[in-house]
Amino acid sequence: MAVPFSAILFVGGAMFFLFVIAPLCLTFFLKFGKFIKVETAWTLKEYVSFMTTLMLVFGLAFQTPIAIFILNRMGLVSIEALYRSRKYVVLGIVIVAASVIPGSDVFSLFALAIPLYLLFELGILLSYVVQRKRKSPNNSLIV
Repeated sequence: MAVPFSAILFVGGAMFFLFVIAPLCLTFFLKFGKFIKVETAWTLKEYVSFMTTLMLVFGLAFQTPIAIFILNRMGLVSIEALYRSRKYVVLGIVIVAASVIPGSDVFSLFALAIPLYLLFELGILLSYVVQRKRKSPNNSLIV
């Protein structure tokens, strides 16, 4: 069940970048270049590299809920520990986003960091719902 969900999340992350973040980033780059009176001279190679790298980064970043769910399911991290570690997770997410974004502009950094944090919360929610279902006494099969 995790494989189709993982594939959907990966494609969703790549498409989220392609259709939402990329137009915003490229518009920002062009307007900022005009504002500081610098001409943008991207080559096709740079453009394709930028787009494919960030599509891959966003696709992988969207795997966060599955990673959290698996860690919780294996007993390596509890939901309570995830709740308590939120402020460290935010710092870690910003550091990871800054290290994987080519060019390290602030707009792209937060365009990745905000969805990553929301996906972290989705992973906690998914783990909580599954854990609650497993503990429910009404969850028995009648044969």
